[in-house]
Amino acid sequence: MARRGGESTIPLANGGVPPSTIAQIINNHSNTNAQKEPGTKAAFGQLLHEYLSDPSTDEPNSQLNAQLIYVVAEAGLDVLLQENPFAQDLLIPQATDSISVIKLTIQRRPELLLNTKIDEGNGITRPKLFLWLLPKLLTLMGYRNLHAIQENLQDLLLSCVQILQRTTDLWQYAVLLIQLYQSCIDGMSWDLCFDST
Repeated sequence: MARRGGESTIPLANGGVPPSTIAQIINNHSNTNAQKEPGTKAAFGQLLHEYLSDPSTDEPNSQLNAQLIYVVAEAGLDVLLQENPFAQDLLIPQATDSISVIKLTIQRRPELLLNTKIDEGNGITRPKLFLWLLPKLLTLMGYRNLHAIQENLQDLLLSCVQILQRTTDLWQYAVLLIQLYQSCIDGMSWDLCFDST
């Protein structure tokens, strides 16, 4: 795991080297007992802010970076659809930081958009990261009470397309992502037409 300055460290038990911010974010989310404690959500928000505030916070391990995106999308974005709607004032800033973390991580490592993950419990392979992320973004784009993050969501989606377009080995996936996005928009428009008649 990377520490500031780029040196690689492994967190040690019994007072060893502390884990990187990325590892702390992942561990914070994966500790199911800690998720029930009120301070955990505040710690998650602080870790996101720390990651965004320190440009040297980077991790050379692609799998750990991909795990970061999965965790941040689930803990920072999915929570908007699951939590108490009266807690939106607290969750919106965290969601904005989550979107920024995802965007920054993908900008640093464009190849992550093609990452596939195998779920440890059942061995099922998830689709490529950009195919997994797109429905999450589109779902959040449809919620009126989340107007504060609509521009951030659109910016993240546009960034994914632009990152793929600029990367020589990945540009053909940008075309796929645009077609997929267009199909989703067309489908929603089609549904709206029939709902109004």
